[in-house]
Formats: sequence, C-alpha cells, structure tokens
Amino acid sequence: MKISDKIKKSKSNIKEFDRLNITSQLHNFYEKLLERKEDKTFLSIVIVNIVSANESFFKETFAALFDFDSVYIEKSKNILKRYGSRIDVEDIFSITKSYFSLGDLIAYSLKYSSIESILKNFKEITDIDFLNSVKSIESSLIDYELDYLSTPERPIDKNRIITNLKEIYELRNIICHDFLSSTHKIELDYDKIIDYILDSLLLQEAITILLSDKIYSLKIPLEENDIIEDNKNKIKKCQKELNVLYKEIKDTFNSKDQFSNFEQNEKMFNQFVDSDSQHFGYWFRDFDETFPFASMFYEHKLMLMEERINFLKKHFD
Repeated sequence: MKISDKIKKSKSNIKEFDRLNITSQLHNFYEKLLERKEDKTFLSIVIVNIVSANESFFKETFAALFDFDSVYIEKSKNILKRYGSRIDVEDIFSITKSYFSLGDLIAYSLKYSSIESILKNFKEITDIDFLNSVKSIESSLIDYELDYLSTPERPIDKNRIITNLKEIYELRNIICHDFLSSTHKIELDYDKIIDYILDSLLLQEAITILLSDKIYSLKIPLEENDIIEDNKNKIKKCQKELNVLYKEIKDTFNSKDQFSNFEQNEKMFNQFVDSDSQHFGYWFRDFDETFPFASMFYEHKLMLMEERINFLKKHFD
C-alpha cells in the first residue's frame, strides 16, 4: 500500500474532534471501562485501541513538527534511510492537491512497531529524551489540571511507564494474532488496563507539554494580544492568497453570469466567515467570562479561510 493510501485511510478513521485531540480517545476508554470491567472481549479491544491511540498521537505529533519547522524534516532523513522508506510519485501528487501535508507524508513513513522505536525517533527528531524529561513536567500537570496523572499513590515513575507501554504493545501483538492468543492464554486484568491507560495518558500529555515548552513556545505567541495580532497577519496573507486564486478562476470565465455568480458567492462567503466566527466565541460565554473570545474569533476565521483555500486548490488547480 502506498504511503498516501495509508494516510488517507488512517485520517478517514479519525473523527475530526479526535484529530485535534487524539488523547480524548483514551479518556473515553477509561470511562467505558468503568461500566464494562467484566467484559473480557471489551478489555481486549481496549488494549488494541490504546496502542492505536498512541500510534495515531505520534503520527499527528510528528506531522505537526515537520510542518512546523523544516529543521525537523532534516533530522528525520537518517531515520527514513534506516527504514528504507520510499516516496511514490502519487504521494507527491497528493501533497500538491492538498490531500495531506508534507509532514503527514514523512510522519507516516516512519515505523511505529514498538514504543522503544517511537521514543528513539522522538529523541532523534526533537533532542528530547522523554523518559529522562517526564519528571520535569510534574508542576505543569497541576497547571493544566492533569495532576490525577501524578499522585502520591501513583507518582511519575519512568521505569513503570516504559514497562507498561512495552507490555501494551506485547499484548496487542498477541491479541491481534489468534494463534498467539490461544497459545499464551492471556489473562486481562481490569486494574492493570486502567494502569496502562493512565500511563498512556501521561505519555501523550507529557509529550505535548514538553513540545510546547521546548519547541512551540519559542515561535508561537502565547499572550492573548500577541495571538490576536499573529492571527490577523495570517488572515491578511490568506486573503491575498484567496485573491490570487479568485483571479485565476475568473480568468477562465467567458460570460457575465459566471462573474456575477462568483462575486455573489465571494460576498456570501465573507459574510458567513464573519458571522460564524462571531457566534463561535459566543458558545462559550456562559462557561467563563474570561475565556479569550477575541482570539477565538480570529482563529476560527483563519481556519475557515484556510479551508476555502484548500478547497479551491483541490478543485480548480
């Protein structure tokens, strides 16, 4: 299967919300386990899905890194050579059509067969040693209200974390091969699976925090006013790109009706973007009056404009 086909299949199986927050899948499994702790079949399904969630998390994480800064693409070259990964012409064609990004293509070319190889690649790409850095995010867990992942009864222990993560992969491999499953006669324990979920949550949250602190925060604005200004500048760039696309499309017209219809469409789109972005912020007003509505307005507007650009490129290039 071509890498481009793998990407399309994988992304089609990830719900839009979960694509933005794959970690939410683990929370869902945790909640469902409380109701089905005696269901052995479900316990097996959870094991497989924990591994799947971790793999999806790292694919999206690596893709975001590669798209964020080309320096991480450079660092991935040796890894790709080790794996003997090859990029097909169709894969490149899919990028030009905006089916997925260059970051996606590289991320899905990596191997995710074991947690050891994943963390090794993560260290090689980011220079962050997860196991030796995880303890440093303890205070951040409190700041982000994730302190349930590190308690006096269950403190951050890198040896326990890596042991649990390795065991999940081993169990997944056994479960996914019936002949191995019957040979090993595995016994799935509810409490142990909860332990697996908690350490997988810790893995994903810690990786997110470490990347935010050591990489993204160096280039991405964090203060509200800076975020707004940054998004305003991005919106201006998007508008310029849209104007270029609009001109290219109009150059193909040969009737007044086409021009008239297109101008009406452009006007309606602009009205929709402003209206939808405005209402998007209002949805949260009852929850917390201090919520950053202004930045959400611009972030949502930017997202809608980027989606239109991708749509036009896909259908009119």
